[in-house]
Amino acid sequence: CFALMFLFFKSTIQVFTSLLAIIPAYVATLAVLAQWDRPLTALTAIVPLILLVVGLSDSIHILTCYRQQRAQGDPRDQAIVFSFNKLWLSCFFTSFTTAAGFLCLLSTGIDIVIDFAAVTSVAIMLTYGSMMLFVPAFLMIGKEKPMEDLPKWPTAPLAALQSFTQRYRWPVVIGSCAFMLLCVIPMRDLVVNSKLIDEKDHHPLVKDITFAENHGFGLFTINIFLRG
Repeated sequence: CFALMFLFFKSTIQVFTSLLAIIPAYVATLAVLAQWDRPLTALTAIVPLILLVVGLSDSIHILTCYRQQRAQGDPRDQAIVFSFNKLWLSCFFTSFTTAAGFLCLLSTGIDIVIDFAAVTSVAIMLTYGSMMLFVPAFLMIGKEKPMEDLPKWPTAPLAALQSFTQRYRWPVVIGSCAFMLLCVIPMRDLVVNSKLIDEKDHHPLVKDITFAENHGFGLFTINIFLRG
């Protein structure tokens, strides 16, 4: 991701600004997790990757707008103010709806998933606040070389694709629906594996879990007590 961003923005400082702005949000998320007295599980350990995706999405929009304003001759501070005034609400709704989507996982009733849902939603909103606070501050640090406009990528293939989909909109829609219906045929053979210890199928506990699953019970709908 950072290699692609560097090829696009040609600025190491601007690229790493996105990463540096995410770090405070994750540190605050770990503090929240500790205050809730909840452990760092296999699911909550992937929260940094989710924050990276959310943070990079916001920062790419903001940096693109910022660079366009700078290329037009706006001073650095005015370009920052313009970019954030234009995009802060859009970025907020993007983060809010993403956090709300993760909150839907609370309905699973599985403790480890509930922790993941709650922590991720809080972390996403903290990332939004961190991006709005730190990105403009980092952009104002140090001297900035003359800003070039963003690279002009070939637009002919995209224009041709857009023209094709507009001209043949109904065949495209009907063909897409037909393709999805055809995908149902191989989907019926999909195997769902919910076991946690695949490499120990000989273990009596795994045999009991498999027996319960084969009779319609999920792993998280029965209580397992281990002694010794």
